[in-house]
Amino acid sequence: MIEGKQGSMSRAMLLSHLAQHGNYHRSWIAGLFGQISQLPTAIGLPVYERALRESGLPPMP
Repeated sequence: MIEGKQGSMSRAMLLSHLAQHGNYHRSWIAGLFGQISQLPTAIGLPVYERALRESGLPPMP
């Protein structure tokens, strides 16, 4: 149900939506960080993992 209405989509459309939906939210977060005068935190997983290693912290499981 979307906005109270029944709907359907193909498997290909569903997989595409699942793969891209996180990017939608990441763009909102990046936009919010762009509105403040502070450098944003690393929101990319590879960048975060590298920061953990360089800080001597244990990697994510």
